[in-house]
Amino acid sequence: MADSGGRERGTAVVDIGPITVRAWADGGVTRQRAAVLRTREGLAYGDEAARRSGTDLGAYESALPSALDEEYTALGDALFRTVELFRGLLLHVLSAVSVDADVPGRAGGAARDGRRCVPARIVLVLPAQWGTIRRGVVERAAAALADDVLTVGSTWAAVAAAEAEGQIRPGGTVGVVEQWPDCTVSSVVDRPPQRGPVAGGRRIPGGDQDRPPEHRRAVHGAGVVLGRAGATELHDVAGLLRGLAGLNGGVAPDAVIAVPRAGWEFDRAVGAASGARILCTDGDAPLRGAVLLARGL
Repeated sequence: MADSGGRERGTAVVDIGPITVRAWADGGVTRQRAAVLRTREGLAYGDEAARRSGTDLGAYESALPSALDEEYTALGDALFRTVELFRGLLLHVLSAVSVDADVPGRAGGAARDGRRCVPARIVLVLPAQWGTIRRGVVERAAAALADDVLTVGSTWAAVAAAEAEGQIRPGGTVGVVEQWPDCTVSSVVDRPPQRGPVAGGRRIPGGDQDRPPEHRRAVHGAGVVLGRAGATELHDVAGLLRGLAGLNGGVAPDAVIAVPRAGWEFDRAVGAASGARILCTDGDAPLRGAVLLARGL
């Protein structure tokens, strides 16, 4: 799809974590703090906001995803619509991932005429346990920047990456343990022997059934999420495995992958604890998996 200047606009993938936003476009990757700061000059986002936050902590939000349940967010003595703040954050990370806005397929950046060059499609990686309100705010923010917005749950994206990189075999059940700031969220995904990306009017597995406007879609791998549980400490490996087995009808999943979602990686020693086969991935795994799913569209 071309913009008004004739440049082809491609796909960008944005992974929203609790404190970090990761984005990919045409091979470029950026990792930014999900932060916003009100300054004398205006609003600063991402790592720039974090660097400058010492000047006025009252005008600083260090984790914008935590504010998604509220219509307005206070920055100092001013109120801003949360959806508009998140739109600014998305535009910031899309700009950061671009090397040259005039190169076909690049997302973000500033064009020579001063306008932003944004992608034709944005694929959002959203926490699978998020409800309608939080998903809706992020999707509305993205809809103002792209012609097409798709969503994929972080659980599915992590599974897609682990399978593509040979960490787990295709098919069967896989437990996904996502690390959050104060707990873990566990899911079990049951996959048929052959998987492939699908799209078109489908809902995020395990999510609420109410969806935003029709032009927004969800994309995910084939299979079903058997269940989801939270508030499990990762160091309680025995309890973690019991919880996953409970979600899988009393049978341990074929494999378990641990996914950092809080800005730091799991302790690799956890993988050997109690003889459990827990594969620890890095924080970019959901982003890589979503990129693979997006390429199949």
